[in-house]
Amino acid sequence: MIPKHASNTIRSILSTHIKRHSRTHRTTPLLSPIVFQSLALSSPSNIISSSCASFHTESEYHNAADHTLHTIQDTLDCYFEDNPHLDTPDINYAAGVMTIALTKGTWVLNKQTPNEQIWWSSPMSGPRRYEFEKEGGTKWIWTRYVDSQNAAPTSASADKGDWQDTTHLGEALKKEMVELFEVEDGLEDLDDL
Repeated sequence: MIPKHASNTIRSILSTHIKRHSRTHRTTPLLSPIVFQSLALSSPSNIISSSCASFHTESEYHNAADHTLHTIQDTLDCYFEDNPHLDTPDINYAAGVMTIALTKGTWVLNKQTPNEQIWWSSPMSGPRRYEFEKEGGTKWIWTRYVDSQNAAPTSASADKGDWQDTTHLGEALKKEMVELFEVEDGLEDLDDL
């Protein structure tokens, strides 16, 4: 999907590249890091963040996303095993989709390979999209936060709201688990995501 605020030149380049990619069915990323960098520099609104990664191969993306989702699964499994009085969760990760079913609701995290993102759906905070952050190396950053950093300052963007302290995937999940269960011990590994 091409952002509405992209210049006509960038929209044309992206449309052409996406059409070409869909015809060839290549397994390489849609745009190379060089194309991402040149688009970011040429765009007046900086629509493509230089702080978020463009993986060199699809395999790199899958490795990073799988590592993150497996870490979340392992951390939550241990958390609920160590605190059985909190809930009896059903946590599954298969085919790029993780479901965390608790009595208080169901969270869904899934890989979005074409966008190189992890998408999140929470009964507490709703839907979010996360991109891999280059700076920091192992964290997935909320695209709304990235967009707000690239936007021209306005009175609307000055009010970051309550989400400012959960810009990373691990932080958001940890915050919601602590809000629900009031137990933080055992969730430390989420800080690195």
